[in-house]
Amino acid sequence: MSVQNVARLMAKNDIGAIVISRNERSPDGIISERDITRGVGKNGQDFLRQKVGEVCMHKVATCTPSDDVYRVMQTMNKRGFRHMPVTNNGMLIGMVSLVDILREQMAKRELA
Repeated sequence: MSVQNVARLMAKNDIGAIVISRNERSPDGIISERDITRGVGKNGQDFLRQKVGEVCMHKVATCTPSDDVYRVMQTMNKRGFRHMPVTNNGMLIGMVSLVDILREQMAKRELA
C-alpha cells in the first residue's frame, strides 16, 4: 500500500496513525500524520508514491491495557510520538494517543 493510500485512509477515518502488520495481528510498523508531513516536506510528492512498509517506523513501542498511564506518557514523550499501539500477548488490540490520555486524565480530575 502506498503512503498516499494510507494518508487517504487516515483522513477518511479521522485518525492520526496507522499500525502496519504483515499478519493483521501484531504490529510490525507504524506511520503517523506527522511522518507523512515530514516525508513530503523532505522528499516532495514522490514520498506519497512510496510503499508504506519502506518508510514507516519499524521499532514499534507498544503498551498493554495494564500499563501505568504515566509510563506510557513517559515513553511517548521520550521517543517523540503521539500514538502507541496497545497489545495483549503481542497481539494488537487498539491504539492510544496523547489526546486519549489527556481526556482521561481531565475526566478523572473533574470527577474528583
